[in-house]
Amino acid sequence: MRSVSHLRRILVPLLSADTLTDRVVALATQMSKYRDGYVELLIVLEVPFWLPLDARVEEDEKRALELLDRAEVIAKRYITKVTKRILKARQAGVAIVREAEEQAIDMILIANSPARIRGGGYQLDPAVEYVLKNAPCEVLVLSAGQATIITQERENAKESSVT
Repeated sequence: MRSVSHLRRILVPLLSADTLTDRVVALATQMSKYRDGYVELLIVLEVPFWLPLDARVEEDEKRALELLDRAEVIAKRYITKVTKRILKARQAGVAIVREAEEQAIDMILIANSPARIRGGGYQLDPAVEYVLKNAPCEVLVLSAGQATIITQERENAKESSVT
């Protein structure tokens, strides 16, 4: 059985800009702090198949940089060993797993923002599902509870009706 003290290299894919992502960054950095480890913050820009992988998607790149900066501010509260990367790929899950393999990551810590499906149920984000099935290391998924999801949907509905 592997000790959790060996989980020094933590990859945190940033899939969305929300409080759940902020919490997963804070958790990763706190875990890393006591293990003298480091955290890699990663954003994968999904490029559609009809565009070349090196296509400039300025609006997406701008949002990605803002999200990375926001996450870095949270991370720097706890540790100084933080790296940031933006990758372009066709599918986020595949890129996350490849990054974990190439960087010899010990743990992937990822936030799941479930998507609503027909019938009122929820499913895993496709990138999170792919990572869970294919990761070369341990994966910890932080997911909002059902009550939190319903509350957020109500707040979003109120905001959209006001505008």
